[in-house]
Amino acid sequence: MATQPLPEWLDCTRWKTPRWKCAIARRTLSMPLRLALKRGWLLPQHATLDFGCGRGDDVKHLRDRNVPCVGFDPYWHNNTSELQGSDTVICIYVLNTIEDSTERIQVLQFVWELARRSLILAVRTDGKGEGTTSIGTFQKYYTREEFQQFIVDSLGRVKIVPLRSGVAVVQR
Repeated sequence: MATQPLPEWLDCTRWKTPRWKCAIARRTLSMPLRLALKRGWLLPQHATLDFGCGRGDDVKHLRDRNVPCVGFDPYWHNNTSELQGSDTVICIYVLNTIEDSTERIQVLQFVWELARRSLILAVRTDGKGEGTTSIGTFQKYYTREEFQQFIVDSLGRVKIVPLRSGVAVVQR
């Protein structure tokens, strides 16, 4: 990754909305990662990257469960040396905070390229449409069908394993 220039969208000073406000503090492992862990998608023998890890709480919770995990977030944990290929890449509640549809595709393609075995994705499905929230952040809400179609349209023919509405694992 270090030999190629990094995408401009990794520079949080260029964002149109304060995406970092979407990073919530977590006392326990997030729901998508609890599901992935329970179903065997996160394993101690697989190197894991949490892309868009926010404050890094899921990274800590996974390490506490012996899953080797590093985190990257353009605002909270901006260490680009962590942007290396990993067996499993996590990208949860990131895509729905990006206001530009082309950038959402670019981010999904970027994390897919980093994933050697699987990509764990989660988006918001508890609302309708898209728009700016009361705190100035952007949210796009997906239906289950729209989420799966977005993955296929962005990545081509891939194997998608739905874990629940808005949560899926994409396999190599």
